[in-house]
Amino acid sequence: LALVEALLSGSQEGGALFPEGVEVLEENAFYYCTALKTISLPESLHTIGDKAFSWCSALEEITLPDAVTAIPAYCFNQCTLLKQIRISAAVASVGARAFSGCESLTSLYFGDAMLSLGDYAFRGCKALETVRLSGDFVLSASAMTDRPDTLTVVTEEDSLCWETCKELGVLFHTDAVQAAGHLHIDVKAQNIDMLSLSAHKFHGPKGIGVFYCRR
Repeated sequence: LALVEALLSGSQEGGALFPEGVEVLEENAFYYCTALKTISLPESLHTIGDKAFSWCSALEEITLPDAVTAIPAYCFNQCTLLKQIRISAAVASVGARAFSGCESLTSLYFGDAMLSLGDYAFRGCKALETVRLSGDFVLSASAMTDRPDTLTVVTEEDSLCWETCKELGVLFHTDAVQAAGHLHIDVKAQNIDMLSLSAHKFHGPKGIGVFYCRR
């Protein structure tokens, strides 16, 4: 808390400037700083903790330094006014619900280093239209939807998830456990490369599952 107060004092209203040499931003560093609109991160920064900017509801844009390799869980959770984030090419992982509730975010671009995307990473991102992924990457549908049982990303041919995967030549996995018996599933029409099911969700015995993999 003392660090946050020091950063905010003496800076422009709603802004924060870091001193040079800061390498680590701890967990909850700016948690619930609802007046924070802008922040300038030092190039020396390489590690950001969980929930570092969670509930910074006035934050509008941010640039991650080139040395940052991971966006942790809940990092920008409920940053409802966040419209632009510049992500370094070195980022290899995004934690669970990292951008959950970022209602104003329209696009995200990740570099070749990207390998892992956490569950519900984009939950509640109502304005999100474009997510660019490249490299050796496996994408789970649950990262893109508010709830896995809605399977929004696989019910329409022009859905963002499989279209992005197809364009980049990466595999598309669908967690369809909640969908079986409730939604129509067509692995060919929906361009599903891999799909998971659980028997007990449609009156089958517990402990039995199905994993489909396209050859």
